Amino acid sequence: MNNISEITRQDILDIIKDGFIVHLDEPAYDNNVGDYIMEYPVKIPFYGRIDEISFLSRIYDLEKMPSKDSRYRNALGDISCHLRFGDYDGDCWFFSDDRFNLRHGDGDEPLLKFLCEMLHPAVRNEKSDWKRYLDKFNELLRTDHTCLCERKIQRLLETYKYRNEQKWQDSYSCRFAGFYKKGR
Repeated sequence: MNNISEITRQDILDIIKDGFIVHLDEPAYDNNVGDYIMEYPVKIPFYGRIDEISFLSRIYDLEKMPSKDSRYRNALGDISCHLRFGDYDGDCWFFSDDRFNLRHGDGDEPLLKFLCEMLHPAVRNEKSDWKRYLDKFNELLRTDHTCLCERKIQRLLETYKYRNEQKWQDSYSCRFAGFYKKGR
């Protein structure tokens, strides 16, 4: 499946790397600023309340993935060492790493699984603006007839799947639809 355009994919990766601005309908008082605001920045770590290795291990079998460093048997050793010593350029180095299949042309499924995992209750920080990320991802995915949909509720916390829709329904019906054509 290659429905997600290069532009949408890049916009999503930029949001994961840099966050985005939330625009408010009416002024809200911000205690940190000491004034009313009409917008504010939102940025959450992709790995939520767990560490990067734990997050990536939820999606990929790092022990079976090859290392790019000859000193290590597998990606787990390789990545663990490089994270520990800060050898990667930026927080989202894996977007350009071909082992993770998150680049344009690698198909939609790896990116969509990544997004669903970011929003999983075991990963996300409930005190963060994770729901704003869900809405922003769906806003971008809508142009490519794809959405992140509520999958099931675990202990009153939602998990998400993705689906492709040839005819886009509004985001509310997509988010809370009871069936899924594609997903994990």
